[in-house]
Amino acid sequence: MIECDDCLGGFHLKCLKPPLKEVPEGDWICGFCDARKLGREVKLPTPPEGKKRVRTLREKLLSSDLWAAHIESIWKEVDGIYWCRVRWYIIPEETVAGRQPHNLRQEIYRTNDFADIEVIDDI
Repeated sequence: MIECDDCLGGFHLKCLKPPLKEVPEGDWICGFCDARKLGREVKLPTPPEGKKRVRTLREKLLSSDLWAAHIESIWKEVDGIYWCRVRWYIIPEETVAGRQPHNLRQEIYRTNDFADIEVIDDI
């Protein structure tokens, strides 16, 4: 899958017109956003009756329904419990000079905050 850098919509490579064989380097804009920028009227596809569109993990993260962390290390204690050390990421809350407000929803920043967390096996 590929995600549009403007609307954050997810698309299967083979479902695009024309289909893509691999994810292109750099930013990618979907046909809907491209058409909207050219001033064309765009009708987005709607989910089937009784279904709703599933949000991507990135959309959940940016709406603060998820936390973002990078696992720096993982280890097993003598009692058999696994732990990991994570570095947290944050979403910027405001723009600074030179940044476009619409780019905020695409950005997360690495912090200096670390935490040791017990790994819970829910499987």
